Amino acid sequence: MNRSILNSALVSIGLLILLGGCKLRKETLKKQRSMNDGVVVEQSKNKQERLNAIREAQANFNTYVIKARAELTMEDSHNHVTMNIRMQKDEVIWVSVTALVGLEVARALITPDSIKVLNRLEGTYTVKPFSFIHQFTHEEINFQALQAVLIGNAVTEWMGDTSRMIIDGDRTKFNGGVHSLAFDYQFNAWNKLVQASLSGEKNNQSLTIDYADFMTLSGKNIPQSVNMQSQVNDRYIKLDLHYARVDLDEVLSFPFTVPKRFSVKN
Repeated sequence: MNRSILNSALVSIGLLILLGGCKLRKETLKKQRSMNDGVVVEQSKNKQERLNAIREAQANFNTYVIKARAELTMEDSHNHVTMNIRMQKDEVIWVSVTALVGLEVARALITPDSIKVLNRLEGTYTVKPFSFIHQFTHEEINFQALQAVLIGNAVTEWMGDTSRMIIDGDRTKFNGGVHSLAFDYQFNAWNKLVQASLSGEKNNQSLTIDYADFMTLSGKNIPQSVNMQSQVNDRYIKLDLHYARVDLDEVLSFPFTVPKRFSVKN
């Protein structure tokens, strides 16, 4: 088995954790306004009405199933894997990564408290507290934000009183800042998130997520294409997810058994 495929699998899992896990501190970061940004809507009533419409358009679920073809680009390296993702709302995210031949190379179980990873090629098991991510990103992590990234929901808590709403054609934009990070959300005419951007001072971090190819499921528009681009200092990573299957509210299991032959790797 090509070791680059294993690296692709593990980085894909890690990227989902790191990209989705940004919870911003509730301190305002001032942003300059541009006269070319569209029509700035200051009326609180209009802003609240649009926020309500965005919340209404968001996908709501108890359980969520995704089967995705994933392409990971790291500098000059390109790898393809399949990712099976299962979610129990606010409780667990389960990820299985298989190579093109159908062999599972990695499995992860993510909860608000911990991250567990099976590396099947090396025969190792890793368990870390969720706070382990603090070594690589901001100190506060929001498990719910990771869910939102995967299903195309906005984290509406970020779009509070200090955010700014801009109408630009058929797009609605919300931007603002919290602590050392700035965020920018763009919604289409159906109030669905089509782009989310985050940028931070720490390690020159930037993240852009694009959502496209929407389908209707349980009366909601769900993206079938999720493209993530991350840059930290001079390191660039891109993860393209193309959803081949999406199901809501099925009865799910989250199997995660550590084989006896596996060694613990910390």
